[in-house]
Amino acid sequence: MSEAEQSKKMMNQENFLLQRITKTEEQLKKLRKDNKEMEMLNVMYQGLGGLQPPEWLQGMNMLDLNNLEWVIDQMLDKICERQEKVSKTEVGGSNEVMEEAEKAGPEDAST
Repeated sequence: MSEAEQSKKMMNQENFLLQRITKTEEQLKKLRKDNKEMEMLNVMYQGLGGLQPPEWLQGMNMLDLNNLEWVIDQMLDKICERQEKVSKTEVGGSNEVMEEAEKAGPEDAST
């Protein structure tokens, strides 16, 4: 194998390794973010469940407090979305019942 071919092959290997390193670093970053989110969820649930002492927030640093705030905001957003879906379902369901009663007529609506 000539020196040019060897050099080209080494560059391909180097590029491959750099891509793998980048991909692995991205995976690590995502896992750290997910772990931090899960940790803050646990802290939130422990606080809500009374499993933390009253001064539990005082021992947290600003970064953790900001992460906790973000997690709480995300959970509140999910709760609001679910409430909207439930209220739309309930309103839609009651409208359908009323429409069916109107179609049936007064004598059938009492049954």
